Amino acid sequence: MEKKEGRKFEEFIEGSNTFNGFSFNGCYYMSRDIFFKLLNIYIETGENLLDDYSNYIYIRMEDPSINKPYYPIDKCDRVGLSLSNLRRHKIVDPEDLADQRAKIKEYRRINKHWQNKERLRPRIEACTHTSKKSVRKSVFNKYGKSCLACGATENITIDHVIPVSKGGRNDLSNYQPLCKSCNSKKMDKATDYRKKNNLVFHKMDGYERN
Repeated sequence: MEKKEGRKFEEFIEGSNTFNGFSFNGCYYMSRDIFFKLLNIYIETGENLLDDYSNYIYIRMEDPSINKPYYPIDKCDRVGLSLSNLRRHKIVDPEDLADQRAKIKEYRRINKHWQNKERLRPRIEACTHTSKKSVRKSVFNKYGKSCLACGATENITIDHVIPVSKGGRNDLSNYQPLCKSCNSKKMDKATDYRKKNNLVFHKMDGYERN
């Protein structure tokens, strides 16, 4: 190997965050053929695909069907780019690459599922709390069983005066009875119908009528 190519070889190795001889983080094996293919690409184009190949190996080890932490979006993007680079240089089998792309797609779906679950968690917890018989009884005892907005006596729900999405708490100081229709119309507004019904808040005793 000439001096110039020898320096290229050193730069090639130094440019990887995972390469350690012929052993990578995660202790997987790389054949000499693959190694020198990657080296030749680096010598000819300056493009270092060592970490791309590592990402390919690691995604092959993963199984989205097993209960594992989901891939963050940025990791999905990074691995997807690595697979594209390997495909462009014809480093690995196209069918295997397609299988790994399918895994990335599945991880994106799982990621979206968990993001939605986390986003909805406060609302789910709020609905679970307001549906408890003890909570509904406490609210009805203080405000009656009619809608404080329209006076309806059917389909009464427990509404959060300050919506959970805006920092509202799950406690009696933030509840008011509204029918389903008025609750839906209120949407995410912080409208306090208790004040309109001449209710006064006492920190220690909750809400009581004047």
